[in-house]
Amino acid sequence: MTTGMHKVLIVGGGTAGISVAARLLRKGHTDVAVIEPSEVHYYQPLWTLVGGGQAKASTTARAEAS
Repeated sequence: MTTGMHKVLIVGGGTAGISVAARLLRKGHTDVAVIEPSEVHYYQPLWTLVGGGQAKASTTARAEAS
């Protein structure tokens, strides 16, 4: 884990947090940090297919760091 100071800190690495971080970076802000306590992200739209038996639950999980 890195400790330090940042100009912009975004709490939450979900869709909104990542989208805001990307927009800030495109606008030229270079000191943006995102904190997210979860180690695994579950792609929820795929859960519809899991419920229907067309996909496995394990395919919805990705490492948050990636």
